[in-house]
Amino acid sequence: MNFKTYFQIFSYAMLAVATLALLLAGGLSVTLAVLFWLVMLFSWKSEGTRWQLSERTVLVVVVLSIPLFLLDWKLQQNIGETAGRVGVTALAHLIVFLSAVKLLQQKRDRDWVFLYLISFFEVLLAAGLSFSPVFLVTLTLYLLCSVSTIIAFEIQKSKRSLPLTETHLLVPPDSRIFKRARARAGKRNVEAHRLPLVAIVLLLLTFVLAVPLF
Repeated sequence: MNFKTYFQIFSYAMLAVATLALLLAGGLSVTLAVLFWLVMLFSWKSEGTRWQLSERTVLVVVVLSIPLFLLDWKLQQNIGETAGRVGVTALAHLIVFLSAVKLLQQKRDRDWVFLYLISFFEVLLAAGLSFSPVFLVTLTLYLLCSVSTIIAFEIQKSKRSLPLTETHLLVPPDSRIFKRARARAGKRNVEAHRLPLVAIVLLLLTFVLAVPLF
């Protein structure tokens, strides 16, 4: 597995688990959750292709979604939803819709950060709707995915910020030095599998330090 695939897997897993937490808390219907996961699958397949939406198109869709949010609010009231759940349900629908639209966009770093923040708000909504053992399981899984994603995001961002310098070969390309360098590069790709272990250790340390404080 190369590093780009690792980053995409945990980024998408983070969003999927957040939606699962909202579904299990009752803030989202099964139909909408399945539709969102299908959008995630399509977004994964369309990464780097012409099927991705432009930033301008996404901006227009987001602006048009504001009246839809108000219509959804009225709809929830008309179908007899309780007063305390009307706003939460409409807000959950809006958040999932914005997340789906952003997934279909040509994503840069700020777009990924926006998606991470949306997933965090989904978990907050789920916590407000239901705090049960099932939510604790999904919260733990979400934290594991989020820590892994943040580690991968920072590594990827740092790699892109490194300046490119001109290199002059002082030894032939078939020398032993180049063979060792290629072997080490392949080993680093394999070591991407160790990043989830790092995330687990960081998560355990966080729990160990946070539990006594609370």
